[in-house]
Amino acid sequence: MYDVALEYRGLVLGGGGEIWRVTKLGPSGLKGSPPPLPRASKFARNDIVALTKTGGPGDYWETPLSDGAVRAEGVVSNGGPYYVDVVLKAGEVSGTFGGGEGDVFRMDRFFSDVTHARMCGAVAALTRVEDGEDGGEGKIDKVIRDTILLSYAKEDGELGRGARESAGGKLDVLSKLIAKSPPQYTQPFLTAAYSTATSGRSFNNPQLTSIAAALTRRLTIIVGPPGTGKTTTGAAIALGASSLQRSVDPSGNSKVLCCAFSNAGADNFAEKLIDSGLTVVRVGRSTAMDPGVVKHSLDWHVDRDAGAQAALKAAALATSRLKSTDRNRERSARSEATLAVQRSIDECQRAAYDALKGCDVVVTTCVGAVDPRLMASLGRGGEEGDGRWRPTANLKL
Repeated sequence: MYDVALEYRGLVLGGGGEIWRVTKLGPSGLKGSPPPLPRASKFARNDIVALTKTGGPGDYWETPLSDGAVRAEGVVSNGGPYYVDVVLKAGEVSGTFGGGEGDVFRMDRFFSDVTHARMCGAVAALTRVEDGEDGGEGKIDKVIRDTILLSYAKEDGELGRGARESAGGKLDVLSKLIAKSPPQYTQPFLTAAYSTATSGRSFNNPQLTSIAAALTRRLTIIVGPPGTGKTTTGAAIALGASSLQRSVDPSGNSKVLCCAFSNAGADNFAEKLIDSGLTVVRVGRSTAMDPGVVKHSLDWHVDRDAGAQAALKAAALATSRLKSTDRNRERSARSEATLAVQRSIDECQRAAYDALKGCDVVVTTCVGAVDPRLMASLGRGGEEGDGRWRPTANLKL
């Protein structure tokens, strides 16, 4: 957002920050009653923004990344039709801009509230006490959770030396637990899974080591520059994991969940898995997928399910009749339409469940993977009484 002014509004409760109000300049750079903010400037609470000092009204060439740019970063705390309130470190405006009031700025968003919410959700999930009074299993493996948290504690400079050393000692114990495979995976199962994952293709020694580690350890992190075959190795691991799951659970209800940070990454991963001969269901919006993956999307399966499509057509017909129904039959017609719509929803959910039940691997983005509907349809994380999202035959990840 160009041509904005700053106005000091006060200190943040508890100290540590100042609130500055950002408003648009009026016509010809005049101040006074500010005009409404542009519709395109959809700043929201917790957005991380950069304020950059410009040469004056109409200076569209000075950017936060320009050489010698004078800028400060802050967090949006509030907003309205005519203003955005930004929290900056105490003294940063005077120290960086020499005062701030009377100057002209531009404001750019670097990270949105969506990113902030995801980070907060991840931290909350990791730090939450998972095991309830009923002794139920947590959603996150306790060993992996503790390893992540203690890794941060070991490097946290604000902690005392004793606390960091204690975290390091606990990590040594956890590393031995991570190196062990789950007890249900016996050596014959692991050997067969490794053979399945590596047969028919050529892998170098680091890739073979990564595959073996991933199939026998609770947690494996594979790092490498672009072009070193990380995705290919990941597809081989998924192939071996799928074979391992079938050995442990011959019913076929166990599934492998593969996640990527972006839709492009998930599509690339899905293509590798499909080339490996696995039955893949790609979960997400089909309009955001690569055309080569659409035929493996969950939407594609639902669109081609006869029962789901028949129910959708019946619902469309029932709702269209409402427009031509007289008042005497209006209540009955509404009841019929409501029933038809609910039946179409149930049929689409049933079609989605059938597709998930029939696949080897579910591929989605990291954000999509925590969707309660996906987890519940796979037999994980549903609430009591949520029957339509918890089929009688649970799928396991």
